[in-house]
Amino acid sequence: ATAWNHRKRLIEYAAYSRELELVFVDVVQTNHQKSQETWAHRRWLVQPILQNPFQELSVCSSASDHPHTHTPTDTHIHTQHPSLVSAKTDAHGDRRVDTQTPPTATRTHMGWERELEASSRAAERYSKNYNAWTHKMWVSRQLPYEHLADLAETSRRHCRMNVSDTAAQHFRCVVIQQQLAH
Repeated sequence: ATAWNHRKRLIEYAAYSRELELVFVDVVQTNHQKSQETWAHRRWLVQPILQNPFQELSVCSSASDHPHTHTPTDTHIHTQHPSLVSAKTDAHGDRRVDTQTPPTATRTHMGWERELEASSRAAERYSKNYNAWTHKMWVSRQLPYEHLADLAETSRRHCRMNVSDTAAQHFRCVVIQQQLAH
């Protein structure tokens, strides 16, 4: 857990990118799908994206402002979601980051989709992955009502194929409760 806290400090104080950190977390989770600390770090990273879509998140700042960053000195970028960031090489061979800024609703929806996909991927790789299903439950609590029906159907199919996955069964119950509450 200490390493994740150190990485949080880098993000908060050294203008290290949340979006690039999500890419790193994705790589870590390919081998460590059940790490509770990694899922907690992931929630910390995406919480501003999912809960406050109007807030613009800084990907990186100029290296002259933050001496510990490893970006070109003239690079200054702002984006709202990691899937909108792509790197290109300019005429001088320097890597630059291009961004697109979609409408807020689209940006938030893409954040939900990314997180639901990440938790589904981890649950498929390692059966009975309580931490992945808990993360998915956290995301589902922030979804608008109209998205819950699809989530309930997806979880129903998963539960039919994996009857001993109690974490998935619990997730399905929570989604159904959310539907009934509306």
